[in-house]
Amino acid sequence: MSSVLSQPLPEDMHLFTQMDTVLSDIRQSYIEMDKFWADEVWEVSRALKDRRLDPGDIDRWRGFRESLEQSIAYWKVCVSEN
Repeated sequence: MSSVLSQPLPEDMHLFTQMDTVLSDIRQSYIEMDKFWADEVWEVSRALKDRRLDPGDIDRWRGFRESLEQSIAYWKVCVSEN
């Protein structure tokens, strides 16, 4: 028969706290990405329906790559620090 601890060991609490923080950050990122893509799909469908592109949309779409690269670089720094 194996015994199961009902609580983590005190020396593991810091690790679990860090894991909770990382998982919370990941969850928030997915929520933000979902909202972002839902909004962008709406904007693209509107532009296709109206057969007109808003200059602001074009500028925003051009900035996606740079923004994504910055986010990925940030995540790599966070992962390497932990």
